[in-house]
Amino acid sequence: MNRIGWRPVVGSLVGAAVVTGIVDGILAPYGRTVSPWALFGAALAVIVAWRAQRFFRVGTRPEPVQQLVAPREQPFHRLRFVAQRVQWSQQSPASFEQALRPALFELAADGLRRNHGIDVSRDPDRGAALLGSGAWQTLSSRASAAPTVQQLEDLVTRIEQL
Repeated sequence: MNRIGWRPVVGSLVGAAVVTGIVDGILAPYGRTVSPWALFGAALAVIVAWRAQRFFRVGTRPEPVQQLVAPREQPFHRLRFVAQRVQWSQQSPASFEQALRPALFELAADGLRRNHGIDVSRDPDRGAALLGSGAWQTLSSRASAAPTVQQLEDLVTRIEQL
């Protein structure tokens, strides 16, 4: 069982006394009077409630979600990051859509633009012809199934050949 030490109790009493003095000092020039005991009780109640919620809240935070980002100080952090994305993309088509397809499409579009002068947003048919219909289909539309590792290797090889 958790015990509350004497320091928080004394701190709460002193804090309530200080708040009472400040509020009484603010109200006195205006001719307003409030019972010091009422002020002290109200201030003490607020301080105790604040301390109690802090006391009972300890350890209730949810576990952090693991990010798909490797710390930069680790060797090969970019390689691990890509490996995590590939592994995650194998779980479902939605995972592939979120983790890899946008990046792979951007790489293919960049290769087509730089090496062949093709803007895939204006001329997708020429991009599909150079990339290959299977690779273009994987990159340009939602997949019904997540690509296998072999299909991803073939796709990356095809993008590298651009």
